[in-house]
Amino acid sequence: MSKGGRAFLLKVDQKLLDRVKKYASSGRNMTSIANRLGISYGTFMNYKKMHPEIHEAYMTGKADFIGDVEENMGTLAMGGSVDASKFILSRQGGPEWKEQVEVHVGVTPVIIERYRENPNDPIVEVILGSEDYSIDPIKEKIKEESK
Repeated sequence: MSKGGRAFLLKVDQKLLDRVKKYASSGRNMTSIANRLGISYGTFMNYKKMHPEIHEAYMTGKADFIGDVEENMGTLAMGGSVDASKFILSRQGGPEWKEQVEVHVGVTPVIIERYRENPNDPIVEVILGSEDYSIDPIKEKIKEESK
């Protein structure tokens, strides 16, 4: 009795691995790569599980892409781009890098501090308060987590 589904359609060879790496290094996500290969996302994921070399090719291409983006952002930052500088600092500035932004809520400006412990951690925003009133950041964090 058949288990159903179609047989795998791709031949796993160096040509396939080069294509996966090329697509990943150009910034494509796994869904887009699967589409380019003519298979579904689920099939692509199955291939990655069955053939670790496909996963390796994807991760190598993705690392190349991220490196290229970081290099471009570094060039922009060195050229004076404030946004590029913030991006680089948020990724590589370490736990001591912080950015404060002023947000206007109604008529009262509120200070929010953004920081991250490690480069891969999400940005944490802490409300520091304003001149008109003060908000306890710890109480706000506990309130948000309890929702």
